[in-house]
Amino acid sequence: MTENIQERTVLLSINRLGGMLGAMIIGLGVPMLYPKFGWVATAIGLAVIGVLTMLPVTMLAKERILSRKEEAPSLGDIWKYLKGNKYLFIFYGSMVIFFLTNTALTIGPFFAVNNLGGAEKYTPIVAVTVFPMLLLAGFIPALAKRFGKFNLYIFGIFWYIGFSVISYFVGYANNGLFMLFLLLKNLGYGLVAVLMFMFTPDCVEYGTFRTGERAEGITFSLQTFATKLMNGIASSVAMGGLAVIGFVAGEGVVQSPATIKGIWFLFSIFPIFGALLALPLLRMFKLRDNVVQVMARANNGEISREEAFKQLPDEYHFQ
Repeated sequence: MTENIQERTVLLSINRLGGMLGAMIIGLGVPMLYPKFGWVATAIGLAVIGVLTMLPVTMLAKERILSRKEEAPSLGDIWKYLKGNKYLFIFYGSMVIFFLTNTALTIGPFFAVNNLGGAEKYTPIVAVTVFPMLLLAGFIPALAKRFGKFNLYIFGIFWYIGFSVISYFVGYANNGLFMLFLLLKNLGYGLVAVLMFMFTPDCVEYGTFRTGERAEGITFSLQTFATKLMNGIASSVAMGGLAVIGFVAGEGVVQSPATIKGIWFLFSIFPIFGALLALPLLRMFKLRDNVVQVMARANNGEISREEAFKQLPDEYHFQ
């Protein structure tokens, strides 16, 4: 839709805002719907709404950059492109590692029932988790322009780690303090969640500049694969964690004190281990907005590669 990096940031922020708003509506609405209508009717209703809301995109959305048509790549083309786009691997590798221990979302309902005393307690947790993302999405373009997307992303990770540690030691006995620190922690998580997919177009520009092949389809397919992979692994790790701490399933089962502590650990501080492991890999990610903008101009034919090389650091002087 646009070659301008700042315009892309605005568009992707709107995208994330809509996604998070939808997630919040589902998170708050489903617990109220399925007791009345049942799981099957609720799922069918949501599926129909999902299809109806996507139809306008298929009929009205318009691709504005028409000068580049991507042909279906062969397996050889895919491998060649991926080999030449190291930052794509670095960023999405770090993202998968970050979410490797992201057990909070899966553990949340178990925490609400067993630690807080009821399934209804999960609704405010969802609200406090999603609200910071909705709040931040509107400010991301201005913040990214001022500080840079990558710096903002790293700041969000450190903020998330710091307040996760604090909230773990504050605990949940005082509901007001618990919700306050959960909100503060999720401000950092919200930054990460809103920003993470904004680096995919940057990787497209780098890959195009590096290899001469524009492969948006391959790049965004890898994004989708990484997203599915990290969500699947995180859910599996969460359920495995419940087994390790001795969780017993069943109506009316009273968990042991050790299991209650384990659920709190999995919900509060265990997710930061993936974030800590991702940081060393992120140090290798060197793409910045000003560099990507120069590459985008060269890729679009606005400037020559020679002119681009004059504006880029030596590490981007490819043959």
